Amino acid sequence: MGTKGAAALDVGFNAGAEYIDQKGKKNVGMAIQNGAIDTVTSIGPVSGAMYGAEFGPFGAAIGGVAGTAMAITKFIDPKIGSHLKGDLKGTNKVIGKINDSAKSNIRSFVDSQKIQNEAI
Repeated sequence: MGTKGAAALDVGFNAGAEYIDQKGKKNVGMAIQNGAIDTVTSIGPVSGAMYGAEFGPFGAAIGGVAGTAMAITKFIDPKIGSHLKGDLKGTNKVIGKINDSAKSNIRSFVDSQKIQNEAI
């Protein structure tokens, strides 16, 4: 499976947990976004190096540095993941509204095409 598969699996599990934790109207996009934030903020020096190793020794070094930077950031602000989720919540709501609007427009177009085809 490799580290790419492991990372995708980790995001999937975190997104599933976020989706289950949501109250009221469930939002898949927000669950995936929050799952990705949880995955990224849980990366440390070793896991960063392992993910980076997919791209060779230089990638492993960069991954290790990125993981170390995340570990230091989490030491300074242990709730960095919660802060990021809060900061992105408004953005995600805007994207959700755009998505809902696009779905509505597509449905209207498809319905109008059905009516035109029935008239022919």
